[in-house]
Amino acid sequence: MDGRASTRSPGIQPIRRTQGRQQGGFLVFRRCQMAEPAIQRPLRFLKSREVCQKIGRGRSSLDTLRKTDPDFPQPIADGEGRSAVLYWYEHEIEDWMARWASQRRPEDDA
Repeated sequence: MDGRASTRSPGIQPIRRTQGRQQGGFLVFRRCQMAEPAIQRPLRFLKSREVCQKIGRGRSSLDTLRKTDPDFPQPIADGEGRSAVLYWYEHEIEDWMARWASQRRPEDDA
């Protein structure tokens, strides 16, 4: 623009600078929908034991969650059969925890 620092709030973009007397040469603004900021998280894998510690449940509860909760993230198996090591993406577990907590949290009355 003219070299000055912008003091606009996020979510407002200038459309045009007006030239007429009616608006006095001010900027006309329009609201725009702000996209959610992309949060860059490092890609990290968790083993079953780490997932159990993170969600505060035991191994059998983890297996029950995998089978009964359709929203619970599915693991990635490294190998075949029962001896395969299971890995979960940490961000998927954290996202599930946030959704689970928001469903369980009582509504604010205020």
